[in-house]
Amino acid sequence: ADAAPDFIAAAPARRDSDRLLIGRLTHALLQHLPRCAAERRPLVALRFLELHAPRLEPARSETLVRAVLDVIDHPSLAPLFGAGSAAEVDIVARIDTPRGPRDIVGRIDRIAETESEVFIADFKTGAPRLSPGVAQLRQLALYRAAALALYPGKKVRCVLIFTQDASVVEPGEVALEQALREIDAL
Repeated sequence: ADAAPDFIAAAPARRDSDRLLIGRLTHALLQHLPRCAAERRPLVALRFLELHAPRLEPARSETLVRAVLDVIDHPSLAPLFGAGSAAEVDIVARIDTPRGPRDIVGRIDRIAETESEVFIADFKTGAPRLSPGVAQLRQLALYRAAALALYPGKKVRCVLIFTQDASVVEPGEVALEQALREIDAL
């Protein structure tokens, strides 16, 4: 029902344009597809791609849909795409740091709350990595700190989902705590 967004971004090279297009399409599918019944998702996703990226080769569309469905159907990520989850959530919090309070404002791509934990996902259009970069760790560390302040007593898990191939990286709590200390030292 939404007006068709313009997924083609200006980019200096076709390769960059294709990468941005795939990233945006993947992001949109991960945002909206979980609301569809599981058995309808493949057809709905392919139809979405036909409408929003008609020049995308059918083989590339099928690969993209499979990668997105693999993420949505991944058992460890189930809370992110089930009841109690939401997409594109603005977050505002004040966290206490050794240097004093710090205000955090951001938009979390996907968040879910369960009885015992809060689960945060951030989608990245850059090249997939086996481990997150410094900036990515810091971003997740801030989201985690904000969620810990907003959801006291709950464990907070954070994942990066790389939209080029829908791969998932989950940094550990120790790495996120270290990244937060580094931010505070800046």
